[in-house]
Amino acid sequence: MLLPVMLVSWLIALFISLGLFAPPDLTVLSSLLMSALAVCSAIFPILDTYHPYGRLIQFSDARFDAALAQLGQQVQFPWKENWALKI
Repeated sequence: MLLPVMLVSWLIALFISLGLFAPPDLTVLSSLLMSALAVCSAIFPILDTYHPYGRLIQFSDARFDAALAQLGQQVQFPWKENWALKI
């Protein structure tokens, strides 16, 4: 959880410095708002991957089950005729 804390604190400092030195008009405020929205939409998937089975973006465990099933089987290498590896 250190990455999001560092990222958000760096972005807070960046947006404070931009808002501090920019003249207050509609263009500056709208660009800061759009930038903040873009940053939030980029941080959300990062935070969502910390819990892959219980959030908005969910991963299927079917591929993991298939990989585990294959690891339990005997692996045949086609370039070696009578040679098999038992995993």
